[in-house]
Amino acid sequence: MITREGAALRAEVILEFPADDPERGWELEEFPQGWLVIWRGWRGHPGQFCIVIEREAGLVRYFTTFMPPHAILSEYEAVRAMGRPDDRWTEQAAASAHQPTASFLTPP
Repeated sequence: MITREGAALRAEVILEFPADDPERGWELEEFPQGWLVIWRGWRGHPGQFCIVIEREAGLVRYFTTFMPPHAILSEYEAVRAMGRPDDRWTEQAAASAHQPTASFLTPP
């Protein structure tokens, strides 16, 4: 089970910036299925990028700017498959010696 503190730690590692960074900060919002991380982007790159950290196993899903945060929060089960999964952040993977790094944000 992922706590707010665990979700915030994962978000900071994935995005490589703390939530309160004035240029590249992010917000963490709880919803029934987990935690929504809304990344505000940075100068020259408007828009928002969202990450969901699922509460039960810690699966991370990345959503592009085309998926608004309100749709994720209100219709997660319907839009879940539209997010790119990254199971390297599950509870099992996080317990292993090899921790994921933010370089996993880069598409293969």
